[in-house]
Amino acid sequence: MKKLILLATFFSSFCLSAQDLYIQNYTDTVIQFVIWRLNPSNVAGNCSPNLQSASSGGMSTLTYAPVTNTVPAEAYYYADINTSNSFNPSYPSTPLIDSWTYDNNYSTPYTLPSNPVPAAYITGSQWGGIKLGVQDHFGNNIGGYYSLGLNCGSTAPNTSFSGVIQGSYFQFGGADWYVLFN
Repeated sequence: MKKLILLATFFSSFCLSAQDLYIQNYTDTVIQFVIWRLNPSNVAGNCSPNLQSASSGGMSTLTYAPVTNTVPAEAYYYADINTSNSFNPSYPSTPLIDSWTYDNNYSTPYTLPSNPVPAAYITGSQWGGIKLGVQDHFGNNIGGYYSLGLNCGSTAPNTSFSGVIQGSYFQFGGADWYVLFN
């Protein structure tokens, strides 16, 4: 029994601490997005620390699925967002994120790798959500903006949307998953 409790504790702590982020695009559309982290228990303090991706090139862009509805274009981000500007050969289509804003201070973002986000801001927050727009193969906007995940002050996350494409959000295996499909 003691081993069973120890094993259960290990798995639940893994699920609470790993907290990586996966985005899977099963559609034939290009996705432009921003992702954010927040502290949902600090509603009075605007969920600070509140971190939002702010790449120098604008919104991050995830390409369309190589085989629509079967093989997704995927993005993967570690819980440590200071690695978000590093290429990951296991997920080559992951857009690199080279800067993060803290508490909506857009004038002085943390620019990676020279000015990393302080570790206390990362450990004091969790993945919150994604806001995305949809484009065709030629870069024309055809849908959005859509949001998935948890916003500050919400009691429950927005787990789905339906529009030009559909999206779903869930947590599994200690990670946050955003799945986009037709």
